[in-house]
Amino acid sequence: MRKQHKQAGFTLIEVIAVLVILSILAAVAIPKFMDLQKEAKTKGLESLVAAAQGQLHMAYAEELLKQGGDTKKAWGAVQINKQKICNKVSRNGWLLDDTSLTCSQHQSINIDITATLKSNPKISAKGEFYDPDYTPNP
Repeated sequence: MRKQHKQAGFTLIEVIAVLVILSILAAVAIPKFMDLQKEAKTKGLESLVAAAQGQLHMAYAEELLKQGGDTKKAWGAVQINKQKICNKVSRNGWLLDDTSLTCSQHQSINIDITATLKSNPKISAKGEFYDPDYTPNP
């Protein structure tokens, strides 16, 4: 008499079905992961802009004390030293090798702050620092 052996394992159809399901999951998950990665980089750049805004606020407050409360002189000093002030943010560890931070004068009442990813310039964040003494006309 022959012994009957039980076969252990999966059939070819079962293996193919699992591979198809895994492929579908990967096709859905990979784009989502890439979007999350881009969003995380953008949020990092936004925090870099916020850090630069905070640094500009601190510099303005220091200048205001040095200038004896003269807001025009304090704002003028901040405008002159804007890039140096922004560079403090990068030297203090906020700026990664793959990012650039620029502070530029757009108008006399504000400083534009831009953080950009060097490896992908399409990913960036922008902000502004207004003259704290400025009040717009209604």
